[in-house]
Amino acid sequence: MEILRNIIMIIVFILVGSFLVLRYLSAKDYASLTLSPDSGISELMDSLSIEPVNELWVALDFDLMSTENNSISLSQHRGKFVILGFWTTW
Repeated sequence: MEILRNIIMIIVFILVGSFLVLRYLSAKDYASLTLSPDSGISELMDSLSIEPVNELWVALDFDLMSTENNSISLSQHRGKFVILGFWTTW
């Protein structure tokens, strides 16, 4: 039983160590990404290897409440680069 416990602990240490190394390496890649205030969206997309969408489509407009209790609609940001993150708790 002692041997099994030691093997499991070694496997856990290897997995945690691998995870930390991978996190460090990926953070190092993003740390090299620096944008000046006058950089445009094309430079950002090039640096992240994002291809522009060739076909035009418009997202449906919707309204959300901000943390300051203001109504914000998607159409207010038309023509701008928008990232939406929806979080929920159950």
